[in-house]
Amino acid sequence: MRGLTLRHTGERLPSMPHIQMTIATLAARGVVVESPEPGVWVVPPAPIRALDVTIEPDLSNAAPSSPPRSSRAAA
Repeated sequence: MRGLTLRHTGERLPSMPHIQMTIATLAARGVVVESPEPGVWVVPPAPIRALDVTIEPDLSNAAPSSPPRSSRAAA
């Protein structure tokens, strides 16, 4: 079993709230995520407990759809 060290190398993090949600989801499965410095996350080797969850879709890029067009010819 191996752990993980993840280091962000860009100018800025794209979405800290998404990172925090991911860490919280891992924590719900017994995974410890340490952040010894900004932009660095360490996950020590450990088993991950299985858990069934419902994940809401990311609709942030969804556009409202147009109503379906009628296939009948106008009278």
